[in-house]
Amino acid sequence: ANLCVPQLPGQGCSFHSFLTNTYKLTFMESPFGIKCVQIILVTHPRTGDLRESLKYIYNLYVEYVVKNPLCTSGTPIR
Repeated sequence: ANLCVPQLPGQGCSFHSFLTNTYKLTFMESPFGIKCVQIILVTHPRTGDLRESLKYIYNLYVEYVVKNPLCTSGTPIR
């Protein structure tokens, strides 16, 4: 299920996080060709803005998983 709708094609999503009394959920959806990569972090409610951290995690994912010819789509990342 998609948590948001892109603002414009190829732009990603405008929803970034929501807060409850017990946790904060931070979300990033990045268009990736036909596939869409979604990264979600659940943290303490007082945690600051994590968008830069999510971009960093996404860049690691692209470098070490997407560009790796030994990784098969749909298999667990170890």
